[in-house]
Amino acid sequence: MSYSPMPPSPYAPGPVATPTPPPAMRRAVGLMWAGGVLSVIYGIVAGAVVHSVLMANSSATTTNTGTVVTAAVIGGVIQAGLWAWMAWKTSAGRNWARILSTVFFGILCIDFIAALAAGAGALKIIITVQWIVGLSAVILLWQRESGAYFAALRQQTEMGYPGAGAVPGIAPPYPPAGYPLAPPYGPPPIAQPPYGPPHPYRQPPSDRPLPPYGQLPQ
Repeated sequence: MSYSPMPPSPYAPGPVATPTPPPAMRRAVGLMWAGGVLSVIYGIVAGAVVHSVLMANSSATTTNTGTVVTAAVIGGVIQAGLWAWMAWKTSAGRNWARILSTVFFGILCIDFIAALAAGAGALKIIITVQWIVGLSAVILLWQRESGAYFAALRQQTEMGYPGAGAVPGIAPPYPPAGYPLAPPYGPPPIAQPPYGPPHPYRQPPSDRPLPPYGQLPQ
């Protein structure tokens, strides 16, 4: 009789797979990179607008004009760096990056209102598109599938696996890091007494020599 091999156990030891970002997360990260590009464009356009305004003012000097334009461009580059940083960390499953991205979007809302009130026409268009991109990214970051992705990575980190957490449908290696080995099956062995009850007339051994045959012990 031949025996077929048993199928591999789903709970066999092995590496824990890192969860794959869901579609909502991938779209949010893509929108963040787009927001960074728009920040650079906004800085360049803002620098050009400020340059044209200052050049029309006879009291402005070339040095002052260059300083203001450079500051506008550098501000756009810094904002682009923040967008890229948030895209990187949220794609890695860092929940604090999702919260910080929401805070940055709140600051963008203030800039958006200020630009609509006093900005030039081109700047209004760019920051409106940027605001829509930021709003869409934040909504995607807080969807249910994105929340499950962050929770899985957080659980994996808490279990001791670097980088992320227990993934539904994938068993972690046994035993997980930080957990003691399981005790052997069954209760611990109990020391058994010698077989049979002790004899009531049995005396403990003595070091005294036995008397000669026929004599009673003293």
